[in-house]
Amino acid sequence: MIDIRSYFSMNCYNLSASSILQLNKHKDSSIQKVISGIEKNCFAVQVFKNGKYVISYIDNNKELNGLGFNLSLKIDVDTRTTFTIEFCKLVSDKYQSINFVDAFNTFQIQLRDSFDKIGYVTLDTQFFKAEKLEEPLRRKGVFLFPELDKLSIYRWFFDENEKNIIIN
Repeated sequence: MIDIRSYFSMNCYNLSASSILQLNKHKDSSIQKVISGIEKNCFAVQVFKNGKYVISYIDNNKELNGLGFNLSLKIDVDTRTTFTIEFCKLVSDKYQSINFVDAFNTFQIQLRDSFDKIGYVTLDTQFFKAEKLEEPLRRKGVFLFPELDKLSIYRWFFDENEKNIIIN
């Protein structure tokens, strides 16, 4: 497993206004809407044919800024998923209006769409629940982008916290 701290220190970064303008050169209309003030924020993905990709959150509530994170399909699905969740937690911590589960699912959907467009085969967790074929398909170059069930996350979280409540 890749060390999360060292990976984040090398691959997670703040986006300045000038770097966001550079990202916008890739003709992402959601970024343009944030730059022009039509939207207050957006989630963006940039996918490369070599399997590397960048996920970004861009905000323009007070000033144009954001966070970016480099990932790759060469990283196993469990590690990629963990890293993406942790990145979404960082986004949620820095930008209070963002829910990390919604951010995660938004990135996963955008990544599936983007990789599908350039010829990759992508699946979500629902397929594997129905088919139980994860290992054979993964060996054939099919990539999994799981999503989180928001209701299950909150049920787990509040159930865990309820068990740990200390009453004086």
